[in-house]
Amino acid sequence: LLDLQAVDYPQLLHAFASGNDGDNTCAPFPKAYHTVLGGYQSAKNIITVGRTDYTQVSSTSSSSGPVRDGRLKPEITGIGIINSLNGTGNGYFVDFGTSMSSPNIAGGLALLYERYRQLNGGANPQGSLMKAILLNGARDVGTAGPDFRHGYGTMMLERSLCILENKQYSERIITQAQVQDSVITVPANTRQLKVMLYWHDPAANVLATNTLVHDLDLEVIGPGNQFFLPSVLDASSAGVTNGSTPGADHTNNQEQVIINNPPAGNYTIRVKGTEILTQPQQPYAIAFDFVPVELRFTNPVKGSMVQAENFGFPVAWEDEGNGTGLYKLEYSLDNGSNWTEIVNDLKDTTRLYFWEPGPVRSPTAKLRLTKGAASITSETFAVIPNLTFSAAVANDQCYGYFRINFTPLTPAGGETIDYLVKLKKGVAMETVAEVSGQNFYIIGNLHPDSTYYAAVVARINGVEGGYNTAITRRPN
Repeated sequence: LLDLQAVDYPQLLHAFASGNDGDNTCAPFPKAYHTVLGGYQSAKNIITVGRTDYTQVSSTSSSSGPVRDGRLKPEITGIGIINSLNGTGNGYFVDFGTSMSSPNIAGGLALLYERYRQLNGGANPQGSLMKAILLNGARDVGTAGPDFRHGYGTMMLERSLCILENKQYSERIITQAQVQDSVITVPANTRQLKVMLYWHDPAANVLATNTLVHDLDLEVIGPGNQFFLPSVLDASSAGVTNGSTPGADHTNNQEQVIINNPPAGNYTIRVKGTEILTQPQQPYAIAFDFVPVELRFTNPVKGSMVQAENFGFPVAWEDEGNGTGLYKLEYSLDNGSNWTEIVNDLKDTTRLYFWEPGPVRSPTAKLRLTKGAASITSETFAVIPNLTFSAAVANDQCYGYFRINFTPLTPAGGETIDYLVKLKKGVAMETVAEVSGQNFYIIGNLHPDSTYYAAVVARINGVEGGYNTAITRRPN
């Protein structure tokens, strides 16, 4: 049904959770493999999403492929942890699973759809194109190349956005036995060339043992007439943990060629209509990416805020083509004049680290990451502590009012500090007052039979801080 729906409504693209059966064993497959079992999750023309934790490697509970006919599932993974302010006791609600990963991917797709519309006069993209762009932008994790635990990797929306904005894609239609070539130019300093072919395949007969109906094949031809073939997996129970090898893929309706350290020059992307028999023609999408040699932070960004004494702040970076070695991470509170070490033994595969600054603050903080001779410094950001605030005692409260007391911060040199009073309105905490020079605020015009949620945050040099838990009052 879903495969048929994607063909009938080609702008539609579904995302489904792969499931949470990774701790099970489906003999004769190893533990976790061959556990994507639902009818929705195993459809060809959707995106099936596995779960990673904050290490960005597949969690043990995430269901893995292959599906019954040997196809790759999941195609992509995403962080599958929810941390919401809607918990009990005015606190945080935490849960995990592929049901959290799938909305993560769907949200990323929604942003890509929005950007496509902005770039194309409000027109909607084809689902096949967006799937190709999303999968080809993923960062490879786990076993090199695609694998049955992670698919093509974990979502890297920035790379997918680069493909979209630079128009590193094409959409064409091919017929039986036709061969179509297109030429791209790979720039110097490219760490990896990635080319993805994807097509919404016609729905198979419900009794078919191989659900691929139309078979297209991808090749990339480099300088010197060197041929590169897609990465293919062994779907047998004995081979599912093996790495991918280059070869012709006659099982999946997406294929990816990866070329490491490609010489600069012209490359030919070749698509073959190997078997197109049930319909006269087959639309398809190509997405390609030039992953550069780089070491750079993706978080924090310029002007962002880190809560000093809260859950760890996610420091993230990309590293391509800079060799192996351990990372050292440092912070500065004075715009880079002095540095303090955070950690010096992060593994080369690390791309995410949760930093807990502790009792410090600065409107001009920076981070520095070093691996061997390579070193980068982040943009300036702010480290702001959470305020201590509370509801005033009953004798200081009035009918229809909410008095909040808080402990102000003492300004340091070069700091301008004021305070924002927050009140929950609908589903969001909104600023209802900006105050300075005092240690309390009274919110008025409140209904005596309603319960209100409030908080106070510091604002240093125009950068707004955060808070952990709101306080409540029913002003009757």
